[in-house]
Amino acid sequence: MKWSEHLYVGDQVKRYADRVRKRLNKGKSDVGHYLITLAENDRDQLDIINTMFLMTDRSRDRLPLVLGIASTRGEALDLVRQMTEDCLNDTGTADLRAYFVGEER
Repeated sequence: MKWSEHLYVGDQVKRYADRVRKRLNKGKSDVGHYLITLAENDRDQLDIINTMFLMTDRSRDRLPLVLGIASTRGEALDLVRQMTEDCLNDTGTADLRAYFVGEER
Protein backbone atom coordinates (compact mmCIF):
# COMPACT_ATOMS: atom_id res chain seq x y z
CA MET A 1 0.00 0.00 0.00
CA LYS A 2 1.20 3.48 -0.81
CA TRP A 3 0.50 6.14 1.83
CA SER A 4 0.69 9.90 1.38
CA GLU A 5 3.48 11.67 3.21
CA HIS A 6 0.84 14.21 4.30
CA LEU A 7 -1.80 11.76 5.53
CA TYR A 8 -5.07 13.24 6.77
CA VAL A 9 -6.11 11.47 9.96
CA GLY A 10 -9.53 11.72 11.60
CA ASP A 11 -9.76 12.71 15.27
CA GLN A 12 -11.35 9.40 16.27
CA VAL A 13 -8.53 7.31 14.78
CA LYS A 14 -5.62 9.65 15.56
CA ARG A 15 -4.51 7.70 18.67
CA TYR A 16 -4.02 4.44 16.83
CA ALA A 17 -3.61 5.38 13.17
CA ASP A 18 -0.06 3.97 13.04
CA ARG A 19 -1.30 0.62 14.33
CA VAL A 20 -4.05 0.53 11.68
CA ARG A 21 -1.51 1.37 8.96
CA LYS A 22 0.86 -1.38 10.10
CA ARG A 23 -1.94 -3.96 10.16
CA LEU A 24 -3.09 -3.01 6.68
CA ASN A 25 0.48 -3.01 5.31
CA LYS A 26 0.97 -6.53 6.70
CA GLY A 27 -2.21 -7.72 5.02
CA LYS A 28 -4.10 -8.23 8.25
CA SER A 29 -7.77 -7.44 8.41
CA ASP A 30 -8.81 -4.17 9.95
CA VAL A 31 -12.56 -3.81 9.89
CA GLY A 32 -14.29 -0.59 10.72
CA HIS A 33 -12.07 2.07 9.22
CA TYR A 34 -12.23 4.07 6.02
CA LEU A 35 -9.46 5.08 3.66
CA ILE A 36 -9.58 8.09 1.37
CA THR A 37 -7.69 7.41 -1.83
CA LEU A 38 -7.21 8.92 -5.24
CA ALA A 39 -10.04 7.62 -7.43
CA GLU A 40 -9.33 4.56 -9.54
CA ASN A 41 -11.15 6.10 -12.51
CA ASP A 42 -10.63 9.39 -14.33
CA ARG A 43 -14.17 10.72 -13.75
CA ASP A 44 -13.87 11.04 -9.98
CA GLN A 45 -11.24 12.64 -7.81
CA LEU A 46 -11.35 10.63 -4.57
CA ASP A 47 -12.76 7.36 -3.27
CA ILE A 48 -13.77 6.42 0.26
CA ILE A 49 -13.12 2.73 0.86
CA ASN A 50 -14.13 0.64 3.86
CA THR A 51 -11.08 -1.36 4.99
CA MET A 52 -13.12 -4.57 5.12
CA PHE A 53 -12.91 -4.58 1.31
CA LEU A 54 -9.13 -4.89 1.50
CA MET A 55 -9.08 -8.49 2.69
CA THR A 56 -7.41 -9.81 -0.46
CA ASP A 57 -3.86 -9.10 -1.52
CA ARG A 58 -5.10 -8.18 -4.97
CA SER A 59 -7.37 -5.41 -3.69
CA ARG A 60 -4.57 -3.97 -1.52
CA ASP A 61 -2.08 -4.09 -4.40
CA ARG A 62 -4.45 -2.18 -6.73
CA LEU A 63 -5.21 0.52 -4.18
CA PRO A 64 -4.26 4.02 -5.34
CA LEU A 65 -2.40 6.45 -3.11
CA VAL A 66 -3.99 6.61 0.36
CA LEU A 67 -4.57 10.24 1.39
CA GLY A 68 -6.54 9.81 4.61
CA ILE A 69 -7.80 7.44 7.26
CA ALA A 70 -10.96 7.75 9.36
CA SER A 71 -12.98 5.75 11.88
CA THR A 72 -16.40 6.35 10.34
CA ARG A 73 -17.79 7.28 6.95
CA GLY A 74 -18.92 10.60 8.41
CA GLU A 75 -15.43 11.33 9.63
CA ALA A 76 -14.10 10.40 6.17
CA LEU A 77 -16.49 12.90 4.60
CA ASP A 78 -15.24 15.55 7.05
CA LEU A 79 -11.67 14.80 5.96
CA VAL A 80 -12.65 15.12 2.28
CA ARG A 81 -14.17 18.52 3.12
CA GLN A 82 -10.91 19.53 4.84
CA MET A 83 -8.86 18.31 1.87
CA THR A 84 -11.04 20.32 -0.49
CA GLU A 85 -10.71 23.45 1.65
CA ASP A 86 -6.92 23.04 1.78
CA CYS A 87 -6.80 22.61 -2.00
CA LEU A 88 -8.99 25.67 -2.57
CA ASN A 89 -6.92 27.79 -0.17
CA ASP A 90 -3.61 26.72 -1.72
CA THR A 91 -4.51 26.67 -5.42
CA GLY A 92 -7.82 28.50 -5.88
CA THR A 93 -9.28 25.38 -7.53
CA ALA A 94 -10.88 22.14 -6.39
CA ASP A 95 -8.72 19.88 -8.55
CA LEU A 96 -7.90 17.45 -5.76
CA ARG A 97 -6.22 14.90 -7.99
CA ALA A 98 -3.69 17.41 -9.37
CA TYR A 99 -3.19 18.89 -5.91
CA PHE A 100 -2.36 15.60 -4.22
CA VAL A 101 -0.42 14.01 -7.08
CA GLY A 102 1.72 17.16 -7.30
CA GLU A 103 2.24 17.08 -3.55
CA GLU A 104 3.72 13.59 -3.68
CA ARG A 105 6.42 14.40 -6.22
